[in-house]
Amino acid sequence: QNYYGLEMSRALDTNGRSRLVGRAQYGLGEMRGKLDDFIDWTAGMDFSLFPETFVVYPYCGAHFGMRHLLEDTLPGRHFFIAAPSLGVRAELGGIFTLGVELRGMFRFENGHRRDDGMVGFNCGYNW
Repeated sequence: QNYYGLEMSRALDTNGRSRLVGRAQYGLGEMRGKLDDFIDWTAGMDFSLFPETFVVYPYCGAHFGMRHLLEDTLPGRHFFIAAPSLGVRAELGGIFTLGVELRGMFRFENGHRRDDGMVGFNCGYNW
C-alpha cells in the first residue's frame, strides 16, 4: 500500500524536543479501483532525543486517530488507530527537515485488532 499525505507539527518547547503532530494520509490499496483505498487522520506527539546537540537525531512518537475506508458498495467502516513510531530526523539549515520512520499501525474495530507496519519518508519545511 502506498500512503500520500500532509503533516503539520508544532514544537512545544524552545529546543524542539517535544512536537505536537497532526497527519492526514490517503492510502492506495492493492486492489484496482477504490475498493480498499482509505483515509487516515491521526494526532499525537513526537519526542526527540538530543535535537539541541546534533543535526541528525532519533525520535519516538505516539499517534492516535481514525481510518475511513472508501469502498462504495458497503456502509462506511471506521477503525480506531494507535500508531507508535521510531525515526531519525535531520535538520537542514533550520528551514528543511528530512526523516525516515518505522511506524506500527494497530487498527481496532468491534473488539478485533489488525496490525500493520510501515516505513515512512518525509520532507518538512519550517517557518
